[in-house]
Amino acid sequence: EKYTQAQPLFQRTLAIFEQSLEQGHPLIGLTLNMLARACYFQGKYEQAELLFQQALRIRTQALGAEHPCVAETLNNLADLYRTQCKFTQAEQYCQQTLTIYRKVWGSKHVEHLEVSHALSTLAKLARDQGKYAEAESYFQQAQAIRGQLLGLEHPDVARGLKDWSVFNSSATTF
Repeated sequence: EKYTQAQPLFQRTLAIFEQSLEQGHPLIGLTLNMLARACYFQGKYEQAELLFQQALRIRTQALGAEHPCVAETLNNLADLYRTQCKFTQAEQYCQQTLTIYRKVWGSKHVEHLEVSHALSTLAKLARDQGKYAEAESYFQQAQAIRGQLLGLEHPDVARGLKDWSVFNSSATTF
């Protein structure tokens, strides 16, 4: 319901930005990305894909191909393609996302939280393809980053554990 309410607000914001900002402004790319997410969560996959692709073009052109905002849109596209069982495309975008995040933030002692999001998408993708050992490895890496950055008692860490335990319960019944 919230996404249904948000969609017209994003559309209005987009119209204002398109009138008041120069074509290809990063705020237009950001708004397209958010509008695409609203469509995605409503199951409007074709519309979401078009909007994500448009956001990706603008963000890449305005910010450069290795910008974290570009990686965010790539990760969103990866998740959309995973949902549609377009695994080859999803994996390509997941790997691009992870490469950008790690290049931007380096391989420091502590990874950036966005790296955990990319690893979570890879975990879901591997899980959906029946690659359970690979999925678990990605999941553990993502959880380790979240735990290190947020603390083991953080709701996002707990939510990840809950989601993974639900999956593991249902995976054993196949």
